[in-house]
Amino acid sequence: MVLKWLESDLIQLIRKEGSLELRRLFFLSCYVGLLGAGLIALVNQAASRVENEEPVTLLFFVFVALLLLFLYLTRISNKENISATQNLVHKFRMRVMYQILRADILSVDKIGRTEILTALSRDAQMISGSIIVLVNTLQGASLLFFCVIYLGFVSLPAAFVAVIFGAVIFIIFSQNIQRAHEGLYEAWAEESNVYNRFSDFLYGYKEVVLNSDRALDMTNDLIYTSKRAKNLKAESLIGLSNNYSYIQLMFYVLVAIMIFIVPMFSSKFSEHVVMVSTTALFMIGSLTGIIQSLPVLSQANTSAKELQKLSADLESISKGENLVNQDFPAEIESIELKEICYQYLDSKGIPQFSIGPVSYEFKKGLIYFIRGNNGCGKTSLIKVLTGLYKATSGFIFVNNQRVLNPTSSSYRNLFSAIFSDFYLFKKLYGLGNADEQLIDELLDTLEIKDKIRIDRLEFGHLNLSTGQKKRLALLVSMLEKRQVIILDEWAADQDPEFRKFFYESIIPRLKDEGKIIIAITHDDGYFQMADHLLLVENGQITDLTPLKGDK
Repeated sequence: MVLKWLESDLIQLIRKEGSLELRRLFFLSCYVGLLGAGLIALVNQAASRVENEEPVTLLFFVFVALLLLFLYLTRISNKENISATQNLVHKFRMRVMYQILRADILSVDKIGRTEILTALSRDAQMISGSIIVLVNTLQGASLLFFCVIYLGFVSLPAAFVAVIFGAVIFIIFSQNIQRAHEGLYEAWAEESNVYNRFSDFLYGYKEVVLNSDRALDMTNDLIYTSKRAKNLKAESLIGLSNNYSYIQLMFYVLVAIMIFIVPMFSSKFSEHVVMVSTTALFMIGSLTGIIQSLPVLSQANTSAKELQKLSADLESISKGENLVNQDFPAEIESIELKEICYQYLDSKGIPQFSIGPVSYEFKKGLIYFIRGNNGCGKTSLIKVLTGLYKATSGFIFVNNQRVLNPTSSSYRNLFSAIFSDFYLFKKLYGLGNADEQLIDELLDTLEIKDKIRIDRLEFGHLNLSTGQKKRLALLVSMLEKRQVIILDEWAADQDPEFRKFFYESIIPRLKDEGKIIIAITHDDGYFQMADHLLLVENGQITDLTPLKGDK
């Protein structure tokens, strides 16, 4: 049982994320336990002297000194261990964020964004909140250890009985506890399904309330999943609690054995019965605290397992990646795709669709419109171009320089993109040096100055229509001043007048700034605004205006 605990996912997580924190936690807990056992020994010694009518003044001052030292070490232990472990959780979250930044979007989606959020919120909070319990448990275990040693000096038979009896108890109940832990992990997994159902409900709220049959079906599914998670968790925790109650009962039996049975085998035991009883009661108090903490630690152990699994999944995604960022020229003249292929595989590794081989060059100061039927690979191609998807084969060149790692931040930083499923942040992250005068001018140009207020680089609200949000996203994109701008069906949610203004004024403005403009669009009435009109069919790209040349 002890070895299993040392190999538990919670301990392994702490050891992996901060071995120094684990060692400090262990040694400080040992010091606290040693002092606790010393206080018990001192109390027993003082009680023996009082019984013999001997002076205890010196012992009193020693007791006060040890008590103050015990209080000081306990406070230091709590502060150091909790602070260190909170830092551990923080470092883990930051490492996961770093791993996600290294990965491509498809890989992150395969793991599941809801699963990642669940792990970083519920599981990380569970571990964070369990640390004080872990500290107290280790201190209690340390006190037990030193109490057994002290008991050996007082009465060797009593110590022998305590050790043997304790070992038997743990052997008997360890299997039951392990089964309860497995049930708890199953319940934890089912709770993740509940989070997924709630996520579907919240993000698809409009679709739910517009269809009563769908709402009823989803509600029933959510109720069933939630009840199953509740029942699994309750059953596991009840099993743990029952086992701990039996264990606690057995320890009371241990005291009875020491009082009623051990004297039969030791004629001198009566001289030490008070010391043994007092020590045993302190041991039972510590054991009770440990027993009560085990359900919390079991849940924390399950959370640690989930976090380690998440970390391993993310690590496997980026394993072997060349993470060295390249230096790209200040002025981008061209970005070229050479024999680029991309193949999407389902969870079973079966190909679903593919694009390529694609070879094409995008040049500075030109406008490229991309058209094609739904599912032809337009967005996938753009995501490969921007480094969001990792190409299956082929190369990308910037100014005839091969890009060694298209998923690196240095390459991705060349692009500013507004995809059809874009997300608008409430704060202008990464734009701390934005020109406020330019912001006002763009708000006016995009005709949303009366709709939104920007104060200290933060939007006053985002309660806007989809078209207005897209204008804000374009504002952000223009403020980023990247050399390549990607627009995925940007004009689809604009009114006819502003759509015309977008194609005839905004896009030419971006061209005059020397940018590469790539827009996925079906607005055939404005195709003449493009320098190149590209058609994507069955994963292949065709330039429909090869004779038009570069303007």
